[in-house]
Amino acid sequence: MMNLEIKSIKYILITIILIAFATGLYLGEFHKLPFARNPNDFGAMASLIGGICGLIAVGLSSYALVLTNKTNNRQNEQFEIQSFESTFFNLIAIFNQRIDSLKLHGNTGNAVFEFILKDIIFKTNEYFPVDGNNYGIYSTIIHKLVGKTYKKEFDSLISPLHNILEFIEKSDVSVNLKDRFKSIHRSLLTLDQRELLSRISVVHKSVKEIVDQLKI
Repeated sequence: MMNLEIKSIKYILITIILIAFATGLYLGEFHKLPFARNPNDFGAMASLIGGICGLIAVGLSSYALVLTNKTNNRQNEQFEIQSFESTFFNLIAIFNQRIDSLKLHGNTGNAVFEFILKDIIFKTNEYFPVDGNNYGIYSTIIHKLVGKTYKKEFDSLISPLHNILEFIEKSDVSVNLKDRFKSIHRSLLTLDQRELLSRISVVHKSVKEIVDQLKI
């Protein structure tokens, strides 16, 4: 707003200067000061100044319209960003509520994934990192653990992550803002959750998409 006021003052001053210049030009050039005594001369001068003022008014009106459009665009952009941020954090809140509601073998919330990670490491560590000989065995074990043994827990982790990333990608905001919120999203995951996603992504396509987008 301050910039808009400064620009408006600047253009008012320019208008006054131009009017003064036109008046001086008419009096000095066409009637060789001092002032002409014929009223018709002042009528002609008034017509000249009126024409110049009319052109200036049109120019200022056009400029004001441009400024108004820019202001409206900035306001719309700011509204979109605020709406994006609000929806993002609402989705994160829902995600955290789902995680907090988890219970498994006496563990609750994020502790559930700490338990699962230990079990996965215990059952697959001899096949990790995955090479040509171990890939098939590792893949079979992981898909069984993710799709059967701990299906409920992984559904509560993987599905919301996909939904949040899909929301970010489809939002009409800048790429920089998307990257920044992906970084925030990544930082909200626990170390156990990141490690789980990383180990599973080796043989799980949809999880690999999450890992790649969040740069885990």
